Amino acid sequence: MSQCIVWSGAKNHKGYGQVRILGKMCIVSRVSYRLFNGPIPFRAQVCHTCDNTRCVNPNHLEPVTQPENVKRAV
Repeated sequence: MSQCIVWSGAKNHKGYGQVRILGKMCIVSRVSYRLFNGPIPFRAQVCHTCDNTRCVNPNHLEPVTQPENVKRAV
């Protein structure tokens, strides 16, 4: 697996990188996923396969359902 690309900007209270786009706060990993992979499926969450919440490497991000994301977090 390739190395993490760690976001060094602002982060939210859960440790996820965040950025303001057009006045709206956005999670940077979701922005990265959209830029490199296209739209995130409806109701999907972006899972970090590397388990690094500040990683923005699009190769480490994949859309999953909420139950799958919780299962992987355990």
